[in-house]
Amino acid sequence: MSKKIMLALAAVSAAVFAMPAVASAEDLPLHLNPTPAGAQTIDDVGANPTLSATGGSKFECGTFSATAMFEAGGTTGHMNLKFGVAGAEDCKSSSFTCNSTGAAAGIIETTELPFHLVKLANEKPGILVTPNPSGSFAHIECAGGLIKYTIGGNGLIGTFTEPACEGTSNMATIDFNATATGVQEHKKVAGTETEYTLKKGTENTALDATGTLTLSGNSKLECT
Repeated sequence: MSKKIMLALAAVSAAVFAMPAVASAEDLPLHLNPTPAGAQTIDDVGANPTLSATGGSKFECGTFSATAMFEAGGTTGHMNLKFGVAGAEDCKSSSFTCNSTGAAAGIIETTELPFHLVKLANEKPGILVTPNPSGSFAHIECAGGLIKYTIGGNGLIGTFTEPACEGTSNMATIDFNATATGVQEHKKVAGTETEYTLKKGTENTALDATGTLTLSGNSKLECT
């Protein structure tokens, strides 16, 4: 499966979910210094960001975008993801046009999603996106509302492919990679045994998408 973002979701992109062991400073060593101020944008750099479930169902969107706000310290914040543009690049599942509840046909928007910059099990820098307080990432309906889904789960993990740790830049590339239908490449944060995954009902769900986070100025990705 080719890479894409929702970053985003990614990339698609996404509860102020009570984070277990990952909430300690030791488990969250990553931060941007200085902390980016104001709303930061995330733009799709792939094609057809895809959310897939282990049962075989897929939501494919032509593009995505997002905004992210960092909290003091540059480690945590929240983001909102938007997939699809009504018309040629809208979101579909099979032949049905899909949208989030209340959005225009073809557009899927996530709830407001908390995020944490983290070190992954392979010691690479990454990002953990968790659901909103209700436990959801997005509410999706297809075929004019005849078919409805809730995307839940406890988290979604992506990788910073650039900059590397201790690198300074005004941009960052975030990759949410699915290795198979419904299977996210990264599931664990360094120092914990918790596995994070999105869910559609009982099915594991994965986002395949890549996006560029544009910062308001140069920041250093500090990993210690």
